[in-house]
Amino acid sequence: MKRKHAEIFQEIVRHKGYVPVKSLSETFQVSARTIRYALEEIDDYLRDHQQPPLKRNRKKGVYYDCDQEVLHKLLGSDTLHFPDAADREAFLVFAFFYAEEKVTVPSICEHLLVSKSTVDKDIQRLRTELLADNLRIDSLPKEGFAVVGSEFAKRRWLFRFLKRACRNRGLDMLKQSEAATFFEDYCCKLVEATALEQTLAWIRTIEQQKNGRFTYETHLEIGLYALLALKRIKMGYLLTEKVMVPEQLDKQAFALAQTFDFQKPVTELNTEIYVLSLFLSTAKEEQFLFKMEGNWGQIQVAVMDFVHSITKQTGLPFVNDQEYFSSIYAHIQTMARRLKNELPIENPIADVIVKQYPDLFAACRMAGNELERTLQLTIPIDEIAYLTMHTCVASERLKRQTLVYRTVIICGHGITNARLIEESLYARFSSIEVLGTLSRYEVDVIQKLQVDFVLTTLPLSIKGVPCLQVSPFFKDEDTALIQTTIAQIAKSKQRQRQKHGATNEDFFRSIVEIAKANSKSFMLKPFMEELASLFKKHQLPVYEGVIQPLLAELMSEDHIELNVRAANWQEAIYAAAKPLERSGAITKNYAEAMIASVHEYGPYIVLAPGVAIAHARPEDGVNELSVSFIQLAEPIPFGNPDNDPVFLVICLAASDSFSHLKAFRSIVKLINDEQRLDAIKAATSKQSLTRIVLNEEGEKAYVDGP
Repeated sequence: MKRKHAEIFQEIVRHKGYVPVKSLSETFQVSARTIRYALEEIDDYLRDHQQPPLKRNRKKGVYYDCDQEVLHKLLGSDTLHFPDAADREAFLVFAFFYAEEKVTVPSICEHLLVSKSTVDKDIQRLRTELLADNLRIDSLPKEGFAVVGSEFAKRRWLFRFLKRACRNRGLDMLKQSEAATFFEDYCCKLVEATALEQTLAWIRTIEQQKNGRFTYETHLEIGLYALLALKRIKMGYLLTEKVMVPEQLDKQAFALAQTFDFQKPVTELNTEIYVLSLFLSTAKEEQFLFKMEGNWGQIQVAVMDFVHSITKQTGLPFVNDQEYFSSIYAHIQTMARRLKNELPIENPIADVIVKQYPDLFAACRMAGNELERTLQLTIPIDEIAYLTMHTCVASERLKRQTLVYRTVIICGHGITNARLIEESLYARFSSIEVLGTLSRYEVDVIQKLQVDFVLTTLPLSIKGVPCLQVSPFFKDEDTALIQTTIAQIAKSKQRQRQKHGATNEDFFRSIVEIAKANSKSFMLKPFMEELASLFKKHQLPVYEGVIQPLLAELMSEDHIELNVRAANWQEAIYAAAKPLERSGAITKNYAEAMIASVHEYGPYIVLAPGVAIAHARPEDGVNELSVSFIQLAEPIPFGNPDNDPVFLVICLAASDSFSHLKAFRSIVKLINDEQRLDAIKAATSKQSLTRIVLNEEGEKAYVDGP
């Protein structure tokens, strides 16, 4: 017995006499017709439990007499349930999207035992939600209510609805044997729940093939969409939108399609398989890997611009954080693919992120504006919130690494008490460095030490330096006072960094410039290593990130070849690898890997008209970061219909996923400059080609040797 029926039954028993149907209708705010339907259901329930039916009198109404023990037995079932707002929405979604029979307001009222006004409000709420996806609810005289719109839009909306529903329990909620509630039962009806185990096995197979694991969110998204698609296809709701279907459909998506009997050839499901393959291509794995794709150059430039913008706005050195770059690259890469193909995503805590981290969210939104222009996509708030989450994590990490607060202790109770304060400080604050303990007569020394604040047990005032008076025994209020002070100092330091916009690497490079200007012979790498050792020895802040050389620092005439003849694109790549192989920068395997990547992914390396940037993974044979420029005697087709034929092959050998970024940014600017490319095509000497490549404001060559 449904909870609403149980409530009506209890109301009848409570009266201990006849109750008019009209009175019940007013009490429960439903129509008389709905009450009569409920009475029939109650009669059926009573008969099933070997109890006499309700007594009826046309004039008086309805009556039932039973003691409390019988009533408890009848109503003590765990199956009693009165649908709440979430339950009603799940029912309406199923009824409107899968309309197996005519759906009308009266039929909904009867099924849910709610008033017409409640149903009207529920439908209006759902109608508003659907409008955002260009879907509408139509009411037709013969068919009743139904959702009207493209199948792709319907899938997108249903996917988001299900993802919210499964937020807490994941795919386990779709196990029919565990669908204990009204809401879960109807969510199960929206997908092919009977195929859950097969789908999970399919996902595990893909993970094994990738030799990795999907993140929890990706696992949920792939499983949900697969089960939703299976249900819609089996019911005859196929994707009819025209999409670009590649000749080689994703083998993994095709394997799932072959697992189930759709009562039609799998070849008729090309569009379905393609959309499923897009979900797989946007999958995030727990271990980050760069993916070689046609837009990899555009993505790297977009990520570099984004990270530089965040660094400039916050004052924190995000540009030096390789882990941050990798996480942002991974997200933007999959985000671009999702948005391009209109695949849905929802950030369930976007509102929380906006409220909890307003400054970082604003910074990411501003950086996102440039991202939109570069990628030519509109980035929704949910995606900006995800980028903010990555930025929050990196921000906390950078603060721990870069913010150290220098202090001295002035104690009037002896050296032992000062040591006690020092140990209490270190126990509570990992970011505070105590430079020493002084007496009150050594205040003039403090100005020379450049401390951030002074801790003192005595009343003290020093111009330009915060003096915090604390207890000799260090109480909780002292901790709170220090926390407030260092928070203020952190903001001040951040403002200074934002004002000057310099990073630790910029500082090191400034020293390099001075050294270069005052020496005849200069070698960059050993100089920076020795400089870092010297700074460490004297306990000065050291830049320990990965150095990102400028393109000028990588340019070498030994790595430039002019008027090279090649019969095909493979020979052109071999020719580009040869100078680097000669110098020991790469192994023989690297050229083979570059050619193999083109065979596997297509001519994605032809990034601009006439220019190919050949590359492979660092583990494919890179000994050190290097670059070569090969001018071809005759242009050669690489198979790229937009940018063929190629006259310039640039071989980029990156030793990791981070150190090549500044040089790569310069290369991208170069290949987008038609005037410089025309000059390179006409260059007749290595010196002239070098000047053309480095003819960019800000490029200053570091020359090894005299």
